Amino acid sequence: MRADRPLSLLLHLRAVSGGRPTGTGQAGRRARAGAAEAPGLAARGGAGPYEGDFGLAGFWARWTAEFEASLGQLPVTVQLIDAALAVLPEILGDTTAATRPDPERGRHGLVPHFDSPLAARRRLLGFGPDAGVLERADIRRQSADAARRAAARYGPLP
Repeated sequence: MRADRPLSLLLHLRAVSGGRPTGTGQAGRRARAGAAEAPGLAARGGAGPYEGDFGLAGFWARWTAEFEASLGQLPVTVQLIDAALAVLPEILGDTTAATRPDPERGRHGLVPHFDSPLAARRRLLGFGPDAGVLERADIRRQSADAARRAAARYGPLP
């Protein structure tokens, strides 16, 4: 079995659990994780029945760390008006607690992190005119260009 093939990993887990469902919810997660440490596996160093050098716990820890490190590497400083706070959870998730109010200007600052410039631009454009990009000049420029192109699609209004 190769660890980089999800189907192989699933077949391995099924073999380890004897093909039985392990349940649902928190208890099921514990049971599935515990299947990797079942009697007989510990004698082989936690390896599965197919290869002696694969340890599920170690594989999962490495994969999870790599995945989490790959997320949200692009910080973008955004300025929101009060109206944007109402749709903030719909567009960026519940990040209201992370906003920094600026009462003098009636605005709120926020620094969300995105996976790519494209993801940042598309999500932030969901605010329409209620948000503006302050930092990351490339994202600001791309967002302004995309907004201009979107407005041009409608042409002159009657």
